[in-house]
Amino acid sequence: MLTDRVQTHADERPRHSADASARLNGLECALLSHEARYRTGNLSVGAMGRVEGRPPTLEDFREALRPGLRARSRLRLAVSTEDTGSWRHVAELDVHGHVRQWVCPTGTELRTAVEQIMSARLRTDRPLWEVWLIRGYSRDEWAVVFKAHHALLDGASVVQVLAELFDTGGDVHIPAQRGKHHLPEEEPPRQVRGSLRRLGRYFPLARRAFTCAEGSGERRFHWAQVDRSRLERAAARHGVSVDDVFLAALTTAVREWRHTPWDRGTPRPVWTLFGNRIAPPRVQLPCHDPDPVRRLDTIAKATQGIGDEPVSSEASSPWLATRAVATSFSTRHAALIASAVHGPEWEPGFHGARMRELVPLGPLPVGHWLGAYLVTHADRAGVGFVLDPSVRNGAELCRLWSLAFAELDGPLERLC
Repeated sequence: MLTDRVQTHADERPRHSADASARLNGLECALLSHEARYRTGNLSVGAMGRVEGRPPTLEDFREALRPGLRARSRLRLAVSTEDTGSWRHVAELDVHGHVRQWVCPTGTELRTAVEQIMSARLRTDRPLWEVWLIRGYSRDEWAVVFKAHHALLDGASVVQVLAELFDTGGDVHIPAQRGKHHLPEEEPPRQVRGSLRRLGRYFPLARRAFTCAEGSGERRFHWAQVDRSRLERAAARHGVSVDDVFLAALTTAVREWRHTPWDRGTPRPVWTLFGNRIAPPRVQLPCHDPDPVRRLDTIAKATQGIGDEPVSSEASSPWLATRAVATSFSTRHAALIASAVHGPEWEPGFHGARMRELVPLGPLPVGHWLGAYLVTHADRAGVGFVLDPSVRNGAELCRLWSLAFAELDGPLERLC
């Protein structure tokens, strides 16, 4: 399961002291530098929760979150204004500046608010995160968005922090975050050899598998919800993992989407980066295969063993991390980005009101135009798609994924 992989990799990254300034590790420097290189887009990652009932006031919302926010030392780290290669520890957290409200005008969709919140770059002169209370789009529901820069928290950590801030009584767990433990020291020659071996897996180069132009880095979000038990049932029925089912349904959706060239008789390999770490493994989606069961079996074989190898040490070297990030984000090596996070077992909520959905809001590096993310929590699973604004029918991709998953969840006879 990916849960174990995320915990292992996140826990083996270098530690940052919360009591004094500390150097940014190589990965953190590379992510901040990569974002600064472009005028558009940003590398914030987020999660959105939809909560039933009437929304709280902003002051009540802030007061409810204040203890949890102050207890997390990672959320007190800001990039030093004197040395951009170091973190500085903020002694007094500005809850009013970080916890804000978005009131939707009448008739405005939740998705519009989420997209505008996620489009703004985070200020580097203060801790790189924000929490937003969204209200006004519905009479009996409100939403919360937690966003953070990828250099501060990875996608798994963002989901975990959001869930724990809205924990309604479960045990509090320290979230897996970048920088919690030291990496084992390696000699520079061994680091280089290991990095070159990993980066060598990104060849052959990926040919353009979609008809869309190069992405701008701006984002549009679409999402769908399914019962977690259905995902697990489909995985058990076929003898694969939940992650494999997610990728197989994505393969079918991509195969049938009008932005792919399959219906024009020119199929090309569709490579995806899949994982939650620096230089994630590359998986080829078998879009050319017309049989859904064979597609699922091919993906299961391709993902077998992902995460079992030792964690790479690029995070400790700015030079290696910069090249790993550039390779991971290049469309020459992958047509899309995907990952899966298995979140909390409890159901988050707020003052007795349950969080009915938890949706991943993934990154979309400049050049890319499609990303797909899965997050599970309690008895639900959220699938989030992030697309470049040039793609007009993201809702259709959600529908195709849902249909493809329903097919895998159906009787085996119907699939054969």
